[in-house]
Amino acid sequence: MGSLVAKLLAEAFRGGSHMDWLFALGIIAPLVIYMALGYLFRILKLVDQPFIKGLNTFSYKVTIPLVVFYNLYRSDLGTFNVNLLWYALIAIPIVLLLFTLIIHFTFKDKAKKGSIIQGFVRMNQTLFAIPLLENMYGVAASGVGAILSAVTIPITNVITVIILTLYQDDGKVNFKKIGLGLITNPFIVATIIGLIFVFTGLRFPTLIDDTITTIAKFATPLALIALGADIRFNKSEFEGNISGVVVSTAFRLIAVPAVILGLAALLGFRGMDLGGLLCVVCAPTAVSSYQMAIQLKADTKLARLLVISTTLLSSVTIFLFITFFHNFNLI
Repeated sequence: MGSLVAKLLAEAFRGGSHMDWLFALGIIAPLVIYMALGYLFRILKLVDQPFIKGLNTFSYKVTIPLVVFYNLYRSDLGTFNVNLLWYALIAIPIVLLLFTLIIHFTFKDKAKKGSIIQGFVRMNQTLFAIPLLENMYGVAASGVGAILSAVTIPITNVITVIILTLYQDDGKVNFKKIGLGLITNPFIVATIIGLIFVFTGLRFPTLIDDTITTIAKFATPLALIALGADIRFNKSEFEGNISGVVVSTAFRLIAVPAVILGLAALLGFRGMDLGGLLCVVCAPTAVSSYQMAIQLKADTKLARLLVISTTLLSSVTIFLFITFFHNFNLI
């Protein structure tokens, strides 16, 4: 096993490999820089806690839902492999729910369980899937990433909202509250509106379209700056969270992708289809999971740590997955 990992690492960092590792590093580095800037702004007292709290709320309710809508709005379902679409719709939620059951029966603290589950359920497709796919197959492949993201984002958002809402009520299943949480959740609302535009073919005038595009571009930097501003490098930040970080990070970056991609390969998906699926399911934890943890009363420290750990480590795991499947001529 060790020799296999060593071989894959050597392939990933060798010049002329299928994917230039510097490109992936170029995707990871800005995310880390945004978080570092947020931390620096707080240290220099350029932002205070009320501002940080307001920025987190603004990101959760406005900018990131706009990105969810935008990804759906620009997708084109007509040119997509229908079999891959059905696989994503069926396999991804089943695999995620199976891993969710493991956490549910393994951890006791409800707030921590919610953050751990959200940590491996919600993926940062927006920043990873499309850029990685374009680098692997060219600009024409971006549509595959956009549509897969459009499929998985509603699934993961619904699962997360239900789980986090359920863990708020001391084990009591309040279907009314869960239902209300779903129909009022900004991510779900954005998804529904986006799907309406997709299936009706409605389009905004150029002026509005350009405005949405501009706002969508700064959504993630704002969310990451707010996250970084909330980072505290002290003992209390990690107390009781190490096991949760290790388990959720391993699920998000290794276990979940391995199961979903392994099944897809066995079912015969190859090339751009499998590559698109890889870029989506190998992505780190969604940045907005921290904001959702705040709003739905999950463990915010753990949620914050998971965004950081998965973002930093995803560069290595993405290299390994791409190199592995490329070596077997599957992508």
